[in-house]
Amino acid sequence: MMDETTQYAHKTDATELARIEQKLLQDPQNIELMDWVAFMFYSNGVRDKALDYYLQLAAARPRYPSYQYFLGNLHFQAGDSAAARECWARVLSLDREGEYAAKARNKLASLGERS
Repeated sequence: MMDETTQYAHKTDATELARIEQKLLQDPQNIELMDWVAFMFYSNGVRDKALDYYLQLAAARPRYPSYQYFLGNLHFQAGDSAAARECWARVLSLDREGEYAAKARNKLASLGERS
Protein backbone atom coordinates (compact mmCIF):
# COMPACT_ATOMS: atom_id res chain seq x y z
CA MET A 1 0.00 0.00 0.00
CA MET A 2 1.26 3.47 -0.87
CA ASP A 3 1.39 6.28 1.68
CA GLU A 4 2.55 9.88 1.77
CA THR A 5 6.09 8.63 1.27
CA THR A 6 5.31 7.98 -2.37
CA GLN A 7 4.07 11.48 -3.05
CA TYR A 8 6.77 12.98 -5.22
CA ALA A 9 7.97 16.46 -4.40
CA HIS A 10 10.38 18.10 -6.81
CA LYS A 11 13.67 19.05 -5.18
CA THR A 12 13.17 17.11 -2.01
CA ASP A 13 15.70 18.10 0.64
CA ALA A 14 18.43 15.69 1.75
CA THR A 15 16.78 14.98 5.10
CA GLU A 16 13.52 14.00 3.45
CA LEU A 17 15.33 11.86 0.87
CA ALA A 18 17.11 10.04 3.68
CA ARG A 19 13.83 9.51 5.56
CA ILE A 20 12.14 8.04 2.52
CA GLU A 21 15.13 5.87 1.65
CA GLN A 22 15.10 4.56 5.23
CA LYS A 23 11.50 3.39 4.70
CA LEU A 24 12.69 1.50 1.63
CA LEU A 25 15.58 -0.06 3.54
CA GLN A 26 13.00 -1.38 6.02
CA ASP A 27 10.98 -2.87 3.15
CA PRO A 28 13.50 -3.58 0.36
CA GLN A 29 11.06 -5.73 -1.65
CA ASN A 30 8.64 -2.82 -2.06
CA ILE A 31 9.16 -2.19 -5.77
CA GLU A 32 6.66 0.68 -5.92
CA LEU A 33 8.48 2.51 -3.15
CA MET A 34 11.83 1.76 -4.77
CA ASP A 35 10.49 3.25 -8.00
CA TRP A 36 9.66 6.50 -6.19
CA VAL A 37 12.96 6.56 -4.33
CA ALA A 38 14.88 6.05 -7.58
CA PHE A 39 12.93 8.84 -9.28
CA MET A 40 13.35 11.22 -6.36
CA PHE A 41 17.10 10.66 -6.32
CA TYR A 42 17.19 11.04 -10.12
CA SER A 43 15.16 14.27 -10.02
CA ASN A 44 17.29 15.69 -7.25
CA GLY A 45 20.57 14.98 -9.05
CA VAL A 46 21.76 12.21 -6.73
CA ARG A 47 22.91 10.13 -9.66
CA ASP A 48 24.86 7.41 -7.86
CA LYS A 49 21.89 6.38 -5.73
CA ALA A 50 19.47 6.78 -8.63
CA LEU A 51 21.66 4.51 -10.76
CA ASP A 52 21.84 1.88 -8.02
CA TYR A 53 18.06 1.82 -7.56
CA TYR A 54 17.29 1.85 -11.29
CA LEU A 55 19.66 -1.08 -11.79
CA GLN A 56 17.80 -2.99 -9.07
CA LEU A 57 14.45 -2.06 -10.60
CA ALA A 58 15.54 -3.12 -14.09
CA ALA A 59 16.70 -6.46 -12.69
CA ALA A 60 13.39 -6.96 -10.86
CA ARG A 61 11.24 -5.84 -13.81
CA PRO A 62 13.29 -6.20 -16.97
CA ARG A 63 10.32 -5.50 -19.25
CA TYR A 64 9.64 -1.99 -17.88
CA PRO A 65 10.80 0.51 -20.50
CA SER A 66 10.81 3.43 -18.05
CA TYR A 67 13.63 1.87 -16.03
CA GLN A 68 15.72 1.41 -19.17
CA TYR A 69 15.01 4.98 -20.21
CA PHE A 70 16.18 6.48 -16.91
CA LEU A 71 19.21 4.17 -16.86
CA GLY A 72 20.09 5.46 -20.32
CA ASN A 73 19.86 9.03 -19.11
CA LEU A 74 22.04 8.29 -16.09
CA HIS A 75 24.67 6.55 -18.21
CA PHE A 76 24.65 9.46 -20.65
CA GLN A 77 25.04 11.99 -17.83
CA ALA A 78 28.00 9.97 -16.57
CA GLY A 79 29.61 10.17 -20.02
CA ASP A 80 28.93 6.59 -21.09
CA SER A 81 27.19 7.05 -24.44
CA ALA A 82 27.54 3.38 -25.37
CA ALA A 83 25.66 2.21 -22.26
CA ALA A 84 23.08 4.95 -22.76
CA ARG A 85 22.56 3.87 -26.36
CA GLU A 86 22.03 0.26 -25.24
CA CYS A 87 19.42 1.26 -22.66
CA TRP A 88 17.51 3.52 -25.04
CA ALA A 89 17.57 0.84 -27.75
CA ARG A 90 16.23 -1.62 -25.16
CA VAL A 91 13.32 0.75 -24.51
CA LEU A 92 12.39 0.49 -28.19
CA SER A 93 12.76 -3.29 -28.18
CA LEU A 94 10.31 -3.47 -25.27
CA ASP A 95 7.76 -0.96 -26.52
CA ARG A 96 7.98 0.81 -29.89
CA GLU A 97 4.98 3.10 -29.35
CA GLY A 98 4.76 3.95 -25.66
CA GLU A 99 5.57 7.12 -23.78
CA TYR A 100 9.20 6.21 -23.23
CA ALA A 101 9.66 4.95 -26.79
CA ALA A 102 9.25 8.45 -28.19
CA LYS A 103 11.66 9.85 -25.62
CA ALA A 104 14.22 7.11 -26.29
CA ARG A 105 13.88 7.63 -30.04
CA ASN A 106 14.67 11.33 -29.55
CA LYS A 107 17.69 10.51 -27.38
CA LEU A 108 19.02 8.08 -29.98
CA ALA A 109 18.45 10.65 -32.72
CA SER A 110 20.50 13.16 -30.72
CA LEU A 111 23.35 10.64 -30.91
CA GLY A 112 22.91 10.45 -34.66
CA GLU A 113 21.13 7.09 -34.72
CA ARG A 114 17.99 6.09 -36.53
CA SER A 115 15.53 3.78 -34.81
